[in-house]
Amino acid sequence: MSSADRWPRLLSPRRIGDQRSDPGDGRPAFDRDFDRILFSTPFRRLHGKTQVVVRPGDDHVHTRMVHSLETASVGRSLGQQVGRLLVQRHGRKLKGFEPGDLGAVVAAACLMHDLGNPPFGHAGEEAIGSWFQARFAADAALAATLGPAERRDLERFEGNAQGFRIATRLTMYRGEGGMRLTAAVLAAAAKYPQPSAAAGLPDRMKKHGYHGDDFPAFAAVAEACAMTATAPGCWARHPAAWLVEAADDICYQVLDLEDAWRIGQVTFAEARRLLLPLCGGRDSGLRDEADRLGELRARAIGHLIQAAVTAFLEHEDALVAGDQGPALVLRTPLAAAFRRLARFAVARLYQHRDKQRAEVGGMSVIAGLLDRVVPAVLADRPDPVQRRIRAVLDLAQPGATPYLRLLAVTDRISGMTDRHAIQTLDQFSAPR
Repeated sequence: MSSADRWPRLLSPRRIGDQRSDPGDGRPAFDRDFDRILFSTPFRRLHGKTQVVVRPGDDHVHTRMVHSLETASVGRSLGQQVGRLLVQRHGRKLKGFEPGDLGAVVAAACLMHDLGNPPFGHAGEEAIGSWFQARFAADAALAATLGPAERRDLERFEGNAQGFRIATRLTMYRGEGGMRLTAAVLAAAAKYPQPSAAAGLPDRMKKHGYHGDDFPAFAAVAEACAMTATAPGCWARHPAAWLVEAADDICYQVLDLEDAWRIGQVTFAEARRLLLPLCGGRDSGLRDEADRLGELRARAIGHLIQAAVTAFLEHEDALVAGDQGPALVLRTPLAAAFRRLARFAVARLYQHRDKQRAEVGGMSVIAGLLDRVVPAVLADRPDPVQRRIRAVLDLAQPGATPYLRLLAVTDRISGMTDRHAIQTLDQFSAPR
């Protein structure tokens, strides 16, 4: 089957978890997805979650919400341009395909791509996973109540998988399809369409995109979009997922650098030197450093978008067929300059002493919450404090398996904002 023949199925408007005949309200299905995500409670909470730079009270650095909105804007540009050029390339072969459909799918998927991130950024993910690794190692009896795949879901806690769970189970129609988003948007947001049991294995992606408890919903997405199966429970990425990844890569690399300059972690000269090669060497003529850097940032994003669009079209057949190659930005002439920016970010931003100091605090908060909440949820005969913890966090689950009880804990803690996590631990630790 040709790429042109596959696109209509790849952009399936089928709503996962909704068995009704949905008449709609006149808006395109993918635009409705965007609105459902934008107005959801989990999206609103992203305003209180760390992106990269940890600077409480600083209004000039990115939160997860701002990052997600910017990524959605870049993603819409990528998708619209690719969609328009696909129509030019394939013409009438694209039955029912509108140029704006791909832009709407990518924008909505970008908007939801960080919904599952816990408090304190990626350090929060690491904190949850490492806590469960230590707990299962120390408590063989508890570990034995879970299967290997169930333990792996918890020991390798993954925000991408949690985001899928939020969208399909935990928000709006709770337990009945969640937001009931279209298959195309859910597939485009699935950067790692495989279970935790496959993550990190040879020839597999390093992370996972769904928990075992959510396999039926993920399988329904894959079936609706006719995604390419690569192994039991594993699929190749939806081609739109490459555009979502490109939008995310472009935004966090370029804008994290701007944030770092704003708080004094890098100099203007360093930032300019890294951005100029992404701008075709064209400098800004503005006087103010903030304005100059803003213009360079905008040009860099524009050049990267155009390069990613070209790369997608060059590799369309392979991407639609299930290509597992490098990220889209790394298939462009700007790859070397982008890699330099990425290496600089690791050395100077992501490993900065202030960032790591703040991450220690955040990881300690999450560990402290798990220390208190997990025993309360697992207790057959909870003591008075444990009963109150269950009530406060709405975690009473009579009859549920240990795996489902522990997933409920990670659902609850990962959904907290940074401040809410700190306040909750404070309330559970000492009387006021």
